[in-house]
Amino acid sequence: ELIATIHYEDLNQLEPNGSTALHAASYGGHVEIVRLLLNKLGCRRDRRNRYGLTAYEEAFSEE
Repeated sequence: ELIATIHYEDLNQLEPNGSTALHAASYGGHVEIVRLLLNKLGCRRDRRNRYGLTAYEEAFSEE
């Protein structure tokens, strides 16, 4: 419920490490949150973090 109240601009904001909320959810394996961010809230899929990874690539990273 809390995520649904966050503004679109805030969802796509980069953290100091260059990641977005979508990167964090993907890296953490939070499938339902990823679905919510993409399907309901329209998060950008193309943002890359400081390691050059998209959220999709982050989901499969080993680190």
